[in-house]
Amino acid sequence: TVGLFHFGNAAMLPLLGQSAVTRFGSNPALYTAGTVIVAQATMIVAALLASRLAVRRGYGALFLLALCVLPVRGLVAGLYASEWVLLPVQILDGVGNGTLGVAMPGLVARLLRGSGHINLGLGFVMIAHGIGAAMSHAYAGYIAHLFSYETAFFALALAPCVGLVLYIVSLRRFPDLHRASQGEGHRALVPSRHRLRRPSDTGGIFANSPRTHAPPAFPRRPGTDTTGRAADVSPQPEVSGMSPPNPKITLLHDAIRSKLLCLLPEPRLQETPIEGFHLARREESSAPESCFEKPLAGLVVQGTKHSLIGGREYVYTTNQSIVSGLDVPITSHVVNPSREEPFLFLYLYLDRRLVAALLEEMPPPAETTPEDEIAGVSVADADPDILAMFLRLLELLEKPEQIRIRAPMMLRELHYLLLVSPHGDLLRRLNTPGTRNNQVVQAVNWIRRNYRMPLRIETLARQVNMSTANLHRRFKLLTGLSPLQYQKQLRLHEARRLMLFENERVSDAAFTVGYESVTQFNREYKRIFGEPPLRDMNRRRATSGA
Repeated sequence: TVGLFHFGNAAMLPLLGQSAVTRFGSNPALYTAGTVIVAQATMIVAALLASRLAVRRGYGALFLLALCVLPVRGLVAGLYASEWVLLPVQILDGVGNGTLGVAMPGLVARLLRGSGHINLGLGFVMIAHGIGAAMSHAYAGYIAHLFSYETAFFALALAPCVGLVLYIVSLRRFPDLHRASQGEGHRALVPSRHRLRRPSDTGGIFANSPRTHAPPAFPRRPGTDTTGRAADVSPQPEVSGMSPPNPKITLLHDAIRSKLLCLLPEPRLQETPIEGFHLARREESSAPESCFEKPLAGLVVQGTKHSLIGGREYVYTTNQSIVSGLDVPITSHVVNPSREEPFLFLYLYLDRRLVAALLEEMPPPAETTPEDEIAGVSVADADPDILAMFLRLLELLEKPEQIRIRAPMMLRELHYLLLVSPHGDLLRRLNTPGTRNNQVVQAVNWIRRNYRMPLRIETLARQVNMSTANLHRRFKLLTGLSPLQYQKQLRLHEARRLMLFENERVSDAAFTVGYESVTQFNREYKRIFGEPPLRDMNRRRATSGA
């Protein structure tokens, strides 16, 4: 189709100049200069408008527009015998080529995303461009010589008509070409703004970052169970859809809540002396928080939280636990906390090596969930053993002199309890060597270590002994992102941390995390975080100072 477009387009400009000189005696140099100036001026405006249209209508709609403009241009050139015909003809030329110039790279990137072959695809597009343009001149000259200039214009207009038919037929195979391009690859995140947090509250590149704009209306879907399938989870504690309360669970919950309120008399995120163990209290309605989080196990002590992880929404409420099995971007917000009923949450960063060591000592399970049904996150009701373990960790905080000896044993026991709980299937699949999901975990770890370097999917697939197609499919199943999109998210979150807590300039942060273009960095930063980096940092520092 690209070749047919240029087959019909390339010869039209020189043919128009020859026609004007032959039929009307126009000055050849002046007339040719006029055609070029009109076309180029129009092309600039068309390209600027096309970039906005692509966000709303998609690159496919732009390509369709370019194919429709070219036959009209040929008809106008053939039907109107006047040297002033150059104005409408070259205006249409600018519209067609300006639109195509924006649409073609976007279409190639969409069709080949995640394959690592986008530049190769663009190379083939240029080959088709060259072949079509070269044949166009010979074809138009031959027709004009045998018949007339008018006939040659009409003949050139036929080529994009054939390309238009082929393109419409191709939409059956690639129906998403007309999908709007806004937020391409980032639908798992909701662009928004963020509040500044104390450096002590951060965990480096994987730190949480509260947002400050109104929370989006997430689609109301229930959470999921350990297989990633829908589970009956209600967004309010009093109608949670769980079985009648177990007296033992009620006692444990009340004890945990009491301890946590004593340890956190005011709203804050508290890192404890127990490695990886954190406490959280919120009293104000939370705008969505975006973070690049490490594997963790969390327990909701009071309140309800919505999280968007890997393209799926999870809703977890009082006495429910959540396990995230690998490093993924998370967008979440707390529902209606207050001073009287604050949101209370405990979480522990998981130790992958400890999980793997425990799995070596444990017998294989009798039944497992098929790998294709495993998501990267699990939500389930907390059982008494896990609640008791979290309570013991809270009690240990009151005996700091015992933490160094007792905490490692208690953390090992908590990891074991998670493995024998409904979360165990997820943790087993992700941490058992040789499984396909564990290969994806290895790929995630490799990207984390090498996120500054250019990423080639073929190289990554070889590193983890997977085919590129299988890696791309399973990676997206577990993280909600392709490997390239994942790397981009990782870079942007790290750059944001460097600017926020290490006071690096925008350009320095962009180059540090691997960007070669500050303009591209600014554009992608705004797409993820809601505003350009400099404005975001100024607002955060002003808010912090206030």
